[in-house]
Amino acid sequence: MATGTVVAGTYSFTGVKTADGNTFLTGVFDKDTFSGTLSGTAPDVFRLILNPSGLNVQLSFAFTGTVDGKSGTLTIKFQGDGEGISQPIQGKSVY
Repeated sequence: MATGTVVAGTYSFTGVKTADGNTFLTGVFDKDTFSGTLSGTAPDVFRLILNPSGLNVQLSFAFTGTVDGKSGTLTIKFQGDGEGISQPIQGKSVY
């Protein structure tokens, strides 16, 4: 189990599409910063789906840094749900 914090860097949108009451946003974060069990940085490709019942988030990080004191690179995928933009998101990461 890993614990810590991720602080998002600056982002830019690469696409916006609306269909059947859903809004699909894609983009990239230039550099997210990890602290805790994972310590380092990662660019992040994201996809957000806004719909009447909330928000679905899909993230893919290309992490570089240390995990439990060992340095290297790691691909992290996260998927979660929330009530909307600027609301807490709950989900799971796969390393």
